[in-house]
Amino acid sequence: MSKKPVIKKTLEMQRISIPIYRETLNIFFGPTEDAIAAAIADKIPDEAAECALRRKRGVNGMFRYIENEGYYVIWLPEVPKTIAQFGVLIHELEHFLYCFMDVRGIPHTNDSDEAYAYLFEFLYCEAMTIVNALTDGTENK
Repeated sequence: MSKKPVIKKTLEMQRISIPIYRETLNIFFGPTEDAIAAAIADKIPDEAAECALRRKRGVNGMFRYIENEGYYVIWLPEVPKTIAQFGVLIHELEHFLYCFMDVRGIPHTNDSDEAYAYLFEFLYCEAMTIVNALTDGTENK
């Protein structure tokens, strides 16, 4: 028997607080329609949420920065459970990292590389904490 993670149902925006920058990265696992509704519930204007989070065919995840609202969001169709899905999460975290630091005027250079690496490590650990909280044990298959 192999064990497969049991994913708790969630249609809520998950949050990673980045205290040193007083910012938040929002992460949504689930249908894009629900991600749009969650962003609107966060006071993002309907049109901005719709434009940013409307899923394109064949996309396994996406990062968006809604600049006028200062709103960072990563969307994945479900909580990661396969290596490929974790790869997509990491991929989108990196998009966020580069955008986030660029907005702050910190381009990626040899001098800023360590700051990028520490922030990426923090983001990864926080994202895994969320994934683990949404994963409820295992089920036998």
